[in-house]
Amino acid sequence: MPKKVYLGPLLLYWCFQCNLPILEMENCTLCGSPTIKCKITPPGDTRPAFAHDIELIRQTIDFQFAGEGVGQKLIPDKKLVVLNKAPALDRRNEIILDGVIIGALYFDILHQRWKFLPKVEGARRLWLAGCNKWVKIYEGAVDPLLKGASLLAPGVKDCDPSIQPGDDVLIITPSDEVLAVGVAKFSGETILATKRGMVVKIKHREPPTPPTIHHDGQTWDMAVQANVQILNSRAEEAIQFMRSLAKSYRKPKAVAYSGGKDSLCLLLLALEALEDQFDVFFADTGIEFPETIENVFTTMKDLGIENRLIYKKTEADWDVMLEKFGPPARDFRWCCKLLKLSPTAQIIRENYPEGVVTFLGVRRYESQPRAQEHRVWKNPFVPGQIGTSPIKNWTALHVWLYLLMKNAIANPLYYKGFERIGCIYCPAMKLSELHDIKETHEHLYRFWMEFLTNWAKSNGYAEEWATHGFWRWRTLAKGQIQVAKQLGLQTNELESHIDIQPTRYVIKEKIRSHNDDFYTMEGRFPYTLDIQRIGNLLNILGKSWTNEAFDQVNMQINESSVTIFADGTFKVSTSHLKAGKKLIKNLAKIFARAQKCVGCGFCEIFCPQGATILDVQRNYPIIDEKKCINCTQCLDTCPSLLLFSEKPLIKKDRIEKVSPPV
Repeated sequence: MPKKVYLGPLLLYWCFQCNLPILEMENCTLCGSPTIKCKITPPGDTRPAFAHDIELIRQTIDFQFAGEGVGQKLIPDKKLVVLNKAPALDRRNEIILDGVIIGALYFDILHQRWKFLPKVEGARRLWLAGCNKWVKIYEGAVDPLLKGASLLAPGVKDCDPSIQPGDDVLIITPSDEVLAVGVAKFSGETILATKRGMVVKIKHREPPTPPTIHHDGQTWDMAVQANVQILNSRAEEAIQFMRSLAKSYRKPKAVAYSGGKDSLCLLLLALEALEDQFDVFFADTGIEFPETIENVFTTMKDLGIENRLIYKKTEADWDVMLEKFGPPARDFRWCCKLLKLSPTAQIIRENYPEGVVTFLGVRRYESQPRAQEHRVWKNPFVPGQIGTSPIKNWTALHVWLYLLMKNAIANPLYYKGFERIGCIYCPAMKLSELHDIKETHEHLYRFWMEFLTNWAKSNGYAEEWATHGFWRWRTLAKGQIQVAKQLGLQTNELESHIDIQPTRYVIKEKIRSHNDDFYTMEGRFPYTLDIQRIGNLLNILGKSWTNEAFDQVNMQINESSVTIFADGTFKVSTSHLKAGKKLIKNLAKIFARAQKCVGCGFCEIFCPQGATILDVQRNYPIIDEKKCINCTQCLDTCPSLLLFSEKPLIKKDRIEKVSPPV
């Protein structure tokens, strides 16, 4: 079980008198009754369950507990359901009904299907609804189970014969009450035939009591009214924060709109805080959902701010990048730099030469990195941008209730099961989200799975690399290693993208000393070079000139000189050993950049002197040697260098004592 993740205080309460969710407040504003804090798993980023979510839960329960209509009885109409995202290998949403957790909806990676994991309160309601998957016990087994024991064979009186190994089952007392829930170790028939040993591993247990079912008739409009005080308070704080920043920074203001709920909430707040004193920009990655693109333009039109929208689509070609880099991964997210940050940086450079204060819908409850970020920050990959998070301390439920209060229409994908709206092929997605795409955009799902399957075959990976989502890591995380073991796979069948191994180089004779203060370092890079292009790129480091007759390029940097040949061999002469080693590393970066450049324009954006110009026809950068000041910022920010490892593969590591010539 994953560790609990605390990103902020747990803010969900419940009014049992009104049977409504209440945020932060210890008393209900509708009836004045005390509220009870819900015992949810941190981080506590709760949200409403929409109609699609509820139907999925019901269908899962019906399938799992072999009874059509059981799900409807467990989760009836005219009651509000809140979902709480709990840490897990994939999606795991705690289901809060009548103010208590009745269970969790969990995506089983191994079997590629949804499961309902009942808590004791949920089991009580299932039993009341007439479900299958039960085990009745003798009276003598009740006390040991309550004290922490699992169910042993002698304690079984009867059970549902349809039980299969691994099924979640209800433990029923002789008085027909639910005592516990657990996981069956054997089939129903085997459980009855077994004379000794554990037959059910108990997961949750409580003393038998009737289910605590409260009245129905609630709506989300009622929930908004019950929370209007805290919503207005949160909104006012965010508005004052934005106004304060607007006064502190004498720069243009903009809202970064993504087509998601958080940025929509932020946009509505900005309209109140800044009126018409801000722009809106949207960076199109080229792999956005069609619903997202439509939402961007529809939202701007509905709010009457079409003239404020700055739209920029990435110039990078997704198919070309896939060929060069391979599938993106959580620990290899070249896609963010090339597809998202690059057009964002271009928007800022083209429209805000003196910089811009950007309001973003970033929240602490989303992830550990976002929880640790300051509320105002600078992104090193987006020059000129001052990022701010006005709704950093809001949960998703705050956001949704605020949108409902404002009658705002969010991206329709949220109502089709999506919890987050990002790029179609984002490696940060959960496997369950990929299955959502299968349901809503089958042609996009089919394209991606065909690509991943072909990539797996061509690189010798197991089929599960594609089907079970291992492509989302270059080096598998601990949980994914466990899944691999359960599938009977070795990590070497799943890890590392062969086509995108780091570019390395070999030093044949690392150091040959002519005298005490002069060194020669020779080596060879593993590919042939375009001397004209390399000669131009070398201007990033120092003055270079090309000798076409000998198919070589030469360069002088302070007290070091370099000679490079088209076949990849090079020679560095220097009076400082450390300087020579650093120079070789920078040479390797330039060579890797020349090989893997995708024409994203990052270097052009970051160049402080305007010395880097993207050649649109040839789709790679040209260095203006007259303007270049050798700051190497273009090297430090180049996404292509994600493929580069500075550590050389050393063939020889020695200093040869050579007598100086007479």
